[in-house]
Amino acid sequence: MKDARANDSTIIAALDAAPRETAMTLRVSAFAAVTMVASFFAAHAHAAAQRTFVSTTGVANPACSLAAPCRAFSEALAATLPAGEIVVLDSGGYGGGTITQAVSIVAPPGVYAGISVLSGDGITVNAGAGDVVKLRGLTLNGLGGVNGIFVNTVGLLEIDEVRVSGFSFRGLNFAASGRLTVTNSVFENSGESGLHAQPASGTATVTLDQSRFDRNAANGAVFATGVSGSILRSTASHNASVGFLIDAGGNASLSDCKVSDTYDAIENYGILVRGGSTQATISRCDVFGAFYGYTAQSGAHVQVADSSAQSGGAGFSAQGNGTEMFAERSTASNDQVGFQTFDGSTAHLHMSNCASTNNNFGVYVGSGAVVETRQNNTIRGNPGGDVFHGALTAFGPL
Repeated sequence: MKDARANDSTIIAALDAAPRETAMTLRVSAFAAVTMVASFFAAHAHAAAQRTFVSTTGVANPACSLAAPCRAFSEALAATLPAGEIVVLDSGGYGGGTITQAVSIVAPPGVYAGISVLSGDGITVNAGAGDVVKLRGLTLNGLGGVNGIFVNTVGLLEIDEVRVSGFSFRGLNFAASGRLTVTNSVFENSGESGLHAQPASGTATVTLDQSRFDRNAANGAVFATGVSGSILRSTASHNASVGFLIDAGGNASLSDCKVSDTYDAIENYGILVRGGSTQATISRCDVFGAFYGYTAQSGAHVQVADSSAQSGGAGFSAQGNGTEMFAERSTASNDQVGFQTFDGSTAHLHMSNCASTNNNFGVYVGSGAVVETRQNNTIRGNPGGDVFHGALTAFGPL
């Protein structure tokens, strides 16, 4: 401020000492300079804010303030400081956009914040490796769009109370080597998967909690190569291929989950874990109506406890060389086969405190494969045979 006052004094002194014509010229020039500086700082003040707003009555403007909200998320993103917040004021459609910084986009409870996507992706996240992006209360509708949310780079993406429906490829396509948390959200009616997590490079950590993955043309939710994490208290229903898929190179724990389908001749899986380096622990889950309930495949290592499979094809299945499934305190009922290993493989299925009842076949032991029992299982009441093929291998306490 002292420098500014000194400059003002210098200008005034020069004006007083100059001839009238020269003074007039200097005054005009000084006024123009001050006006330019004031305009610069005014523009800078409106260039970005910590909190911005969108409304159906808003118009595009550089402030996106509460008094003068913007109409679209893309406008508000340009007006928001890094780590700032965009707040939806009233129900309506606000369009998508590309997120390149840490930011929160929030629709309060009771406010509908829609994004209708005619082509391309609804929201693209190209944030920094240390940026936190939060999406809350949004609804994305695919009307020709490819991905609802496509994530290239981010430190942490938090999704809460978001509904993504009707995209031609994936509801959420997470390709970042960062972290993802999804709570209380729905991913449905996608042309491939509701959610697919697979970093382009590096690793990712994913947590899904109290969310739904329904009626997708292939899979409900997929943890692929490089992904580890948890699926908690979530459901997958009527997906054409797999409810929850832990694919080659992924690792996950699943607990208190439910998968349901309408059993028919289509080969679908409730929970599928496959690949030689893939591991999963499953507890307190229920699968209803899947062609294969719980499946370990192609060398995967799976532990299942306190879970059930009902009214489907094979309740618990170990398939492929080097595959191991440990089933404990779990039940299969009203399935075609309760527990099985496939012919022509070295798969191992270990049973302890399990029950296989009221299935067509209780246990099927494939040629070359092994089903071990701790001799504390209940295998009875299966009309086609309690042990339909092969013989069980007894083992004692570990």
